[in-house]
Amino acid sequence: MMNKKAILLVCCLSIVQISQAQLGGLKNKLKDKVEEKKTEVQQQVPSSNATSQGTGSSDSRGRSRGGIEVKGLTVDLDYSSQPFLPAITYYDLLNKSNVYFNPTNGQFYFDRMDVAFLPTKKANGDAMKYESYNNTHPPIWMDLVNKTSGKTIGTLYYHANAASAPFSTLELHNRSGFPMSITIIEEGNYECKFMLGGKHFYTFPISISKLSNPDPYAPVKNLVFMDGPWRDAARIEYGTDGNLMFGFYNTHNTTSIVNAAQYETKKLMESTVKVKKGGAVVAVSAVDIPGKKIEARPFTSFNGKWNLEDFPLFKMPLDGNKKNFNKSNLVDGSYEVELTVKDLEKSTFETKNYTFIVSGGEILPSKQADRKTNTDPTTILEQGRKYAYLTKK
Repeated sequence: MMNKKAILLVCCLSIVQISQAQLGGLKNKLKDKVEEKKTEVQQQVPSSNATSQGTGSSDSRGRSRGGIEVKGLTVDLDYSSQPFLPAITYYDLLNKSNVYFNPTNGQFYFDRMDVAFLPTKKANGDAMKYESYNNTHPPIWMDLVNKTSGKTIGTLYYHANAASAPFSTLELHNRSGFPMSITIIEEGNYECKFMLGGKHFYTFPISISKLSNPDPYAPVKNLVFMDGPWRDAARIEYGTDGNLMFGFYNTHNTTSIVNAAQYETKKLMESTVKVKKGGAVVAVSAVDIPGKKIEARPFTSFNGKWNLEDFPLFKMPLDGNKKNFNKSNLVDGSYEVELTVKDLEKSTFETKNYTFIVSGGEILPSKQADRKTNTDPTTILEQGRKYAYLTKK
């Protein structure tokens, strides 16, 4: 009986020793794993000498955020792989859906836009890929530069997806660590300088002004407003059924807002457009058929946001029927467009005049849009086939 008890005791002691040994080995393995993980984390964290990025308002190339180096891809491209040098479409740069600017805090970005004639090859002959999944570091970026100081205020990065040739669509590169906006709060003139593979290929100018509200109860004391090519831009659009449409851009600036989230206060306006050839009115923006007279068109202006106002043109003189002014109605020669915009609240108006030339039934490109006469490729007005931007007198 004693022998059985002794044997049982020896067995229990052996099991305890084995379990302790296994537990000790497991502890050592776990400790080793923790040390390995700690080493990995230390390797990922930038050194104290690295510059970390703050908000999107101060991001710039080559800085590191969260272990990711925020920079663009520098690459030599074969520009002869396209018939023309690349240019961003003017209508997208002016489109309120593509440009965001908040007057209450100066937040700014271009969201998406088409670009024409991106090179399809690298200088070494390899195919050039612009999609986000092909580029950790995007090959296209925009530097916002203060024209007076030459300082880069911020940088936004873009990848591109193929659209209908020869166009590609630029989109903000939204991978973790890359900035999604720039903040502009200082008055002055700026340039949006677009870079491709490290080479400057396009410039879009803007300016910033500031208005202060003396009202101590004002929800926002200071507002900033963006100006630029919108102010004098006007265009003819070729409609799908052959009719011609006229378009211009409008905004107004005021500090009288509801709150920081509701700054797009509205104002009622009117516009009248007359298209003339040889002094005679051949088309207008609105007509009153019974009275056979030209009418003004009402529209709404938005505070701090450039909005496109576009509408069909109607043939003159009136013969009792309202008829569209079509491309087939164009005859060769010089035309003038008279645009009058009236502020109904202030009872004030402004008139602008534009010109265009027709040859062979087509509206000729303006000097800025004509690649034969505009020798600066960074300022080409890319209008595609659907639009004809006019020259302001």
